Amino acid sequence: MGSSDKLLLDTNMLISLFRFGVDLGDHELFVTESVVDELRSMRSQHARAALNFVELKCGVLKSVLSYADADLVEVASASGCILATNDRELRKSAKARGVRTAYLREKKMLVIDGAAQI
Repeated sequence: MGSSDKLLLDTNMLISLFRFGVDLGDHELFVTESVVDELRSMRSQHARAALNFVELKCGVLKSVLSYADADLVEVASASGCILATNDRELRKSAKARGVRTAYLREKKMLVIDGAAQI
């Protein structure tokens, strides 16, 4: 995975980054407005850490659909981002639309569509 890759992170991925201490390296990171709203509604320590991380390190892309999963796929498709999620159904839906996906393997490695692990 090159440093020019753009990752669109879903809520689950953001929480997992803090739960398991995963480093995403020097990639461009983005979230949707719906992910920010979801993080704001959560009360966990990891959600607060994720929200702080988003405010400091991520670009926020405008949500275009009301259903969060469909919105993530649509925004990833339109922006050329790789959708980073641990949700298998969401990854399947994204792949069906031609969107590349990333997920955590063994709670420590980010895997992108069979590409090298980081």
